[in-house]
Amino acid sequence: MTRDAEARYQGRVLSVAGLPDGQLLIRLAVPELARAAPGHYVHLHLPQGSHPLWLVEASPEGGWLAGLLDARALPEGYAPPPGQSVGCSGLQGEGFGELPGERLVILGQDQGVAAALFLAQRLGKARARLVLLGTGAERLPFRPRPSRFVIPGMPPGTIAGNGIMEQNGIASRLAISGAEQPGCHHGDLPELLTAWWHTVPAWDRHDWAVAAAGPWHWLEGLRHHVPESLPLADCRLP
Repeated sequence: MTRDAEARYQGRVLSVAGLPDGQLLIRLAVPELARAAPGHYVHLHLPQGSHPLWLVEASPEGGWLAGLLDARALPEGYAPPPGQSVGCSGLQGEGFGELPGERLVILGQDQGVAAALFLAQRLGKARARLVLLGTGAERLPFRPRPSRFVIPGMPPGTIAGNGIMEQNGIASRLAISGAEQPGCHHGDLPELLTAWWHTVPAWDRHDWAVAAAGPWHWLEGLRHHVPESLPLADCRLP
């Protein structure tokens, strides 16, 4: 374990919710870390060891943060109970940095899903125009739901989105390469990005940019698929 990942703070568990694909949504009261930005994560120190919590939300005013924890690495049925104190590292990761463009397409792959949702909520629908979420596993850490937004260029049957994005008035679509799921694209995120961009007319291609979060090796491959006219800001995660 690196020194940065050591437990430097104590957080109090406020709530725990089970999610698909063996994920837990954990909300912690830890005022020292509540300034977290999209793309940050922390290490939680549980009895079974240190595990990354991929942050999806934070409230500096409320002194809390929330994130996704992969419970498949924990003993079956274990979750830190509300009220328990857990050790937390300092904030990890560099986030997205300065974002180009006035209109953003936000991509999140695997552990980058949390960062993408965090960023979209922070920016709001005026700037976050489209969110594309994907995984190489069999399921995303939420239940897909039919979207009320029509997105040009999507492959046939790709109609599912993320519920949080729907509530925020932001269009979204999902790609799952590990298995077929109703309403989701059975393939990769770059395929959805390319399909959508081809429908954007030339006169409307100004001020668009891509913000993408995911494992560094996935982001390296993504660079070969993002159109040259689309600036890219990335958030590299381990």
